[in-house]
Order: sequence, then structure tokens, then C-alpha cells
Amino acid sequence: NYNLSTFIPAINYLTSKGYLVLRMGYNIDKLETNNDLVIDYSHMPWRSEFMDYYLGYACDFCISTGFGADMFARLHRKPMGIIAPAISDIYYLHKNYTFIFNNIKIRGSNSNLTLKEIFENNVHLLENIQKIDQTKFELVKNTPEEIKDLVIEVTKKHENNYIIEDAEAELQNKFWELFFKYKKKITENPKIKDRISYSFLKKKIK
Repeated sequence: NYNLSTFIPAINYLTSKGYLVLRMGYNIDKLETNNDLVIDYSHMPWRSEFMDYYLGYACDFCISTGFGADMFARLHRKPMGIIAPAISDIYYLHKNYTFIFNNIKIRGSNSNLTLKEIFENNVHLLENIQKIDQTKFELVKNTPEEIKDLVIEVTKKHENNYIIEDAEAELQNKFWELFFKYKKKITENPKIKDRISYSFLKKKIK
């Protein structure tokens, strides 16, 4: 239930680089834009199940909130930028996925929880996120800036123009140490590098 305007800065970034952007899914609200490089496929008369499949095959990468039409891009193992509702929703075995996740705050507070606070209060779990309205916590959707930063990172990775700095590697390691501390492990830790958006981690790890 994101407002379409939340994605406009990310869309403008992509089209400024010459990418054709298709808004997928089956939606009621139409994406109004005068940008010739943006197609609201969800309202196109040529939309079909075959075209869903073909676009998943033909796309360079996919940005998704984790539901619906992204299954076709996943099927063809395309790079993904995923806005996950909960940390436990992260598919950490996929090396070409980059994640951010929704922010969480205490109701009435002006600041979001740190990553450690999210884990300590068990609001990293999807089952608790689904019942968050019954708690003292509140889910905060990602901002247009956070989504744009995710898109920039995914784009650079697709273009082989993304350099992992030492500071980023350190933050990634800190994240996964926390992740596997609170997540029951079934197998050995996979070899993980840059699954979480660096720009997002900088704000979450303190």
C-alpha cells in the first residue's frame, strides 16, 4: 500500500540514465506521468500472462515490495532490489538481491529503532510485523530517499560499477552477526557480502 509518489524519485533517477521503467501488477490507481520512458503496464490493453512472463525475462532488474509480479523476474534470476516488510523476509542465499526493510518506531516517538533494538524486541519477525497494530510499536514505510538509494545501488551493481568499501564490508558483517544471533540457524552461515543496502545500513547500525 505504498503511495505511488514514493517511487517517483527512484523512477526519475532510472529514466535519467535512459532506462525504460515499467510499473507492473494489477492496480486500480494509475501512475500519472508525462515521462516517455515510464509505462504503467498495469493499465495497458496489451497486458497478458505471457507478457508478464516475457517482461520478467527481458528486464535488466526488478525493484519490488516483495509481492506479486516480481515472481517472473525471480524465476529468471534477475537482480532484485527488495523493500521487505520484515528483516526475517530476507532471502539471504540469493547473491543478486539487495534489501532494505521497513522502519519501526515506538508509537508516539519521533525516532526509528536501531537494528539491535528491532532484534531485541522481536519485531524482525514477519509474524510479529503482521500483528504490530496490537503492540506499542508502529511500522514506518520507507521514504522516497531510501527507495531511491536502493535503486541507485541495484543499478550500479547491474552496471558492474559498484565498489564495496571497507566501511561497507564492516557494516555488512555487523548486520549478519546480529541476524544469525537472533535467527535460528538450520545450516552453516552462507558466504554473504552485500545483501543489505549500504546507505540503509549506515542509518540502522549504531
